[in-house]
Amino acid sequence: MICYLHGFASSGNAVKAQLLKKHLPEIEILSPDLPIEPLKVIALIDSIIQNHKGKKVLLVGSSLGGFYAYHFYSRRNIPAVLLNPTIDPVSDMKNAVGMHRYFNNDESFEWKAEYLRQLGRISSESLVQTHGALSVYLAEDDQVLDYRKAERFFQSSGCMMKILKFGGHTLTNFTEIIPEIHEFYEQI
Repeated sequence: MICYLHGFASSGNAVKAQLLKKHLPEIEILSPDLPIEPLKVIALIDSIIQNHKGKKVLLVGSSLGGFYAYHFYSRRNIPAVLLNPTIDPVSDMKNAVGMHRYFNNDESFEWKAEYLRQLGRISSESLVQTHGALSVYLAEDDQVLDYRKAERFFQSSGCMMKILKFGGHTLTNFTEIIPEIHEFYEQI
């Protein structure tokens, strides 16, 4: 099972989730709508992992979803693919406090300062791992996050890291990465 974890203000119906389902029809792909509150996200992902105990599980996380995927990789050694992940969510999200609209509908939500504290708590529980199954994809032209920050963070981790010249924060070239994700999934 592959569980796709979307980024901030996105949804389980994100383009990357749809592409995974389209190109990997033989694999169960879950793509839940993640709650706004970080501790609730952790509880939801934990529940999904528990419900698939004894089965092959791969977390594929984009941006903030990549942070959550890394948390489960570092704490429970759950294999993960990170796509332009935030590795310092408190700093990266501090200016996001306030009201926002979801990207794919007209609904709004509030990102609260309390959520930054929750991210800080989750972040402090995540360890730098040097073993296990981890792949990281970073785009040099990411217009939201500085890819070099993640590159430095993961450089000594022993993970498979690929730096793409183009793709932006949303990885517009994601379809090209799907065969590599499939191969990674088959090897875990």
